[in-house]
This record gives sequence, structure tokens and C-alpha cells, in this order.
Amino acid sequence: MDAVLSRTVVTGAVPAWVGDRLNAAPHEGRIVHAGSDALYFTSADDVIGVTSRHATSIPCAVATRVERLEDLFDGERLPPVGEGISLGAGAARFAGAEIRVGRYLNFHMRPFAAAAAPQMRTRLTELRGVPACEELSEQDLTGLAGDPVAALPSVLGKGTGLTPFGDDVVCGLLATLLAAGAPGARDLRERALELAPARTTPLSATLLRRAGAGDVLPAFARVVADLSTGSDRLTASVSDLCAIGHTSGAGMLLGLHLGLTHITTRSCS
Repeated sequence: MDAVLSRTVVTGAVPAWVGDRLNAAPHEGRIVHAGSDALYFTSADDVIGVTSRHATSIPCAVATRVERLEDLFDGERLPPVGEGISLGAGAARFAGAEIRVGRYLNFHMRPFAAAAAPQMRTRLTELRGVPACEELSEQDLTGLAGDPVAALPSVLGKGTGLTPFGDDVVCGLLATLLAAGAPGARDLRERALELAPARTTPLSATLLRRAGAGDVLPAFARVVADLSTGSDRLTASVSDLCAIGHTSGAGMLLGLHLGLTHITTRSCS
């Protein structure tokens, strides 16, 4: 019966791994969040999203150009959390909608020289000041800058929402250390991926895996590039990053600062 249901068919832009998942052998998933700008569903151990034209482009979603996701379902209510969907063989299939790959996006952050970290940290501090936050303790911040692997158990999953603030910080920190080829970056990645499934949300665990693969928000990559090249666009790119989500962009920026601090401290010791 499923084969004869009338569906709205929409294409979107995807990171390569999401395209591979939609083109994989058929498998089932379940909706874990549904809103007008973002709908998320499970696929194996990961969470994949479908987003409207108003949503931020992220490395685990199909980015569509629809005005609101209700339009995929003839303007009716979104499918409920917990409803099953079919994935693979070229699409994600909902009751009433089918999402296919239209084109591919590259979310991989370019590397930068670790030797540039002190200057990058100084420039970021001059622009934003010494970072502070209410959701992580001073001990957490000191630990992440000094020994990130040891600090992880205290930080992962800390905060509220689909992507807790502590995880956003770790994503920014991990991506920074990997891009700089910093010693210990791979150990941090392995420990984060080991702890995440039991300590945080499925969506956040997926984004941590993507950060471990070098995939980040484009706005984050722009900030790092502007810092490393001395671009005069830095103020605007930092503002764009901090505007993402309730605290997600700010958390990633904090992770960047902590990563640059970690690299700088090690290079001076």
C-alpha cells in the first residue's frame, strides 16, 4: 500500500555521508523532532535532518528550499514524533513526502597552521574579550583548555536542548584541534565518540561524530578562516556564528577559543 501513496517529492542539498545514507540499502528510522524549519529522524546510530530555507545549514541535514516544512505535507500538520519512516534506495520517505538528493555540499573545514594559533587567539580575544559562560563552570573551562580528554565527562551533555551547550563547545574545540593537527586531537575524538551515545542527545552525538570527521557549520569554518588569514570580515563572521541557535554558535565560538588556548599553551610549555 505504501507504494501507491501520493507523495510530495522534494530534492535538497546534502553532505556526502547523508547522500550515502539515503542511497543505501532500505532501512527504517523514526522521527525524533518536528518543527516548521527542521525535522529530525534516526538512521542507524545517527540523526539526520530535513530543513527549510530559513534554517542554518548543518552537516547532518538535507537542506531544502521550502518555505516551511508543513508545505511538504500539503500545509497540514507535521508528522508526529515517533512515527516511522523509510530510508534508502535513493530517498527518505515519509507519509505524504519524499526527500531526494539534489546536490552535494562540502562541510569540511580547511586545516590551519598550529603556529598561527597564538595570533588567532589574540585577535579573537581582542574582538570578543576573554570568554565566559553561565552553563559551564570555571573548572570546566580550565579543564577543556588544559586537558580536554579529562574534562569531557563533566562537559558532555551539559545544558538543555537538542544540542546541549557543552556539546557545542566540544564540537568547536574538537574541530579546531583536528584542523590544526594538534597532538591529542585524535584521542579527544575517540573519547568524545565513546562517551557521547550515553551522555547526550542522539542529534548532538551525530554532530560530535561529524566534528570528529572534520565537518562543521559553514559559519564556524568562516570564522576560523578569517582568523587565520587576518581578514577584515572577522567581526561580521563572528556575529553570524553567534546568531545561530539559542546558544549553539556561541558555544562553538567558545570551543574555538579554548582550542586555540590549548594549542598556544602547549607550544609555549
